[in-house]
Amino acid sequence: MKLTKWYLAAFLLAAVWTFSLSSCDDDDNTPDYNLTFKVKPLVNGQPFQLGVDYTSPESQRFMYEKFLFYLSKVKLIADDGAEQPVADVMWYNLGNPETVKLKVPEGQYNNLQFSLGLDSLMNSSDPTDYEEGHPLSYSQNNYWTWASKYIFAKLEGRCDNNLSGTGYTGAFSYHLGLDTLYREKSVPRNVTITNNTVTNVELVVNVDLIFDGIDIVEDNFTHSTSDFALAEQIMNNFVAATQ
Repeated sequence: MKLTKWYLAAFLLAAVWTFSLSSCDDDDNTPDYNLTFKVKPLVNGQPFQLGVDYTSPESQRFMYEKFLFYLSKVKLIADDGAEQPVADVMWYNLGNPETVKLKVPEGQYNNLQFSLGLDSLMNSSDPTDYEEGHPLSYSQNNYWTWASKYIFAKLEGRCDNNLSGTGYTGAFSYHLGLDTLYREKSVPRNVTITNNTVTNVELVVNVDLIFDGIDIVEDNFTHSTSDFALAEQIMNNFVAATQ
């Protein structure tokens, strides 16, 4: 009888221990976020990559070697107009898209609001005020000391008029900046956030449309103050291509 009681007690103890371990495992596997956000670059509906040949809307061959830009003031807008911040500022590399993970209040959101570039307050900030690695620090190598302003976007690569060629005869370099090129946009997103489900939100950039109406072989250079009209056209195309 005593032996039976001992076995029963041991069995119950083992069961409790197993349940505790299972509960801990469940807790460890539960993410501490309920929202992910990332930019999804596409070319003709297919994933974009650096170093790959593409054809522009003007039937010119091109390849990106660098595509970086400031994405700032990203927010979800609720039905009642309340704003939920997603990201304050990011120096975003389309060659290696970053995913933001965060916890936001449960609710229904119907718009995604964002900015390309930096508002005048951020654009006038001092990069030495930020730690290395911060999007606005000197370590990002995207600050114009001569203008005391940031570069909003860097688009660099190779280009050619020969669609059947294998090499490139030209190159393009577009550095967009200055307060006048800052852009804000809002796009519809019907998103329901709950605490027990991770919701994924994406912002699509149709990279091929950025060169719409632009002869990248002839008009292949602007650092904004040089040929501002070209810089403005590229930024406007960039905004239209981001949805």
